[in-house]
Amino acid sequence: MVSEEETPVMTTTSRSTPAMTLYSLVDPMDPFYIHHTDNPGLVLVSKPLDGLNYLTWRRSMILALDGRNKLGFVDGSIPIPDFSDTAKLRMWKRNDSIVVSWILNSLTKEISASVIYSTSASNI
Repeated sequence: MVSEEETPVMTTTSRSTPAMTLYSLVDPMDPFYIHHTDNPGLVLVSKPLDGLNYLTWRRSMILALDGRNKLGFVDGSIPIPDFSDTAKLRMWKRNDSIVVSWILNSLTKEISASVIYSTSASNI
């Protein structure tokens, strides 16, 4: 059995990005990890936000996003990475886009239309 100290760091490189660890792709505890069931069409709450159910909708969304380790994209605790780290920036954008999709899927059409052009999950 390999101890944590002996675990090799997997890296990838390309012409446009510096080396980065791939643990976020395989570590479910990493907020950049995307499970195979985490897709943009996923509906996280049973009743969409209609303006009258904000408190229960908010609680349901917090539980669902926290359970998927994505709440930080909404509350800002996972900030956008430095633009020089293009690989991490792409991973952040991909995750943020999925979270934005989940939020939009949890809103009525009228409310969704008012926030669809927000630039990130934390801006919604």
